[in-house]
Amino acid sequence: MKAIDDSIPLWRGIQVKADLMGAVQRGLSSTGQYEAGVRANLKDKYFPVVEIGLGQADNTDLSTSTHYKTSAPYWKVGMDFNIMKNKHDIYRLFAGVRYAFTSFKFDIDRPNVTDPVWGDEVPFSLHDVKAQYHWMEAVFGTEAKIV
Repeated sequence: MKAIDDSIPLWRGIQVKADLMGAVQRGLSSTGQYEAGVRANLKDKYFPVVEIGLGQADNTDLSTSTHYKTSAPYWKVGMDFNIMKNKHDIYRLFAGVRYAFTSFKFDIDRPNVTDPVWGDEVPFSLHDVKAQYHWMEAVFGTEAKIV
């Protein structure tokens, strides 16, 4: 079995990517996102990733008549790892992780709430409520070239 020469340069290129399905979802429904990112290739093994996006929702729940609306920018940073034995093959199998963060405001409106004790009607409306969220993602994927 011939040994693979691993004396390749550190920098192997960059990939620009976009989430088309999130944009289609947003175009066809009341929720969705726009997302794009870049991924560097280091020695065909390590792939640092930066992604930015904008999640949006403007929906009214039919059963509760609750309306919510937000536009939430977010970013993710992480690393994908090529887990194939032959790192330089045109096919790749990836496992990776992402740390993500968003800070946004949202609105919620719903019909008045009836107090169960006193019977009074209380308005329920929140606007420009600040929120932030941190999360982690585990990712798995494949890459193949059509020659």
